[in-house]
Amino acid sequence: MIAVYRPADAEQMIRLRYITEVFMHRLLLIEPAYEFTSKNEILLTGHISADMDPYTPTVFPTLSKFLAKVDGYPIIGVETRDIGESLGLYDHPFGSNVVYLIGRPTTGLPRHLRELCVAVVYVDTPDGGSALSTDIVGALTLYDRHVKMGD
Repeated sequence: MIAVYRPADAEQMIRLRYITEVFMHRLLLIEPAYEFTSKNEILLTGHISADMDPYTPTVFPTLSKFLAKVDGYPIIGVETRDIGESLGLYDHPFGSNVVYLIGRPTTGLPRHLRELCVAVVYVDTPDGGSALSTDIVGALTLYDRHVKMGD
């Protein structure tokens, strides 16, 4: 699963929704700065349900509701700055109940969220990742997992 903390760009989240579907992962949005209204956009669902489209993104209006839903899942923080281990060198955990948590490109994940993670990785780029948008970070993370794990 890819979770994005306080996403600010709706277009990036729409692109990321399609990317997560290609890699057969869920998209979770935590405290987004907007709501979606059309069927081509992300639907406000508020819960993970087995009977809904598995790729319909789930929106959590609060961090506490998100944390309650993913309680027990390993959370891996994903940064665009050199914090943690390089994604290229990271050994992804096995299993489908893994959450990759991405912050905003400019500010990253707050310290209190990084402390909840079992690991923190960063996308290694020549410029330090500063130009990477959230959808690109999500795509690179899922691609890296796919190549290394075959899922």
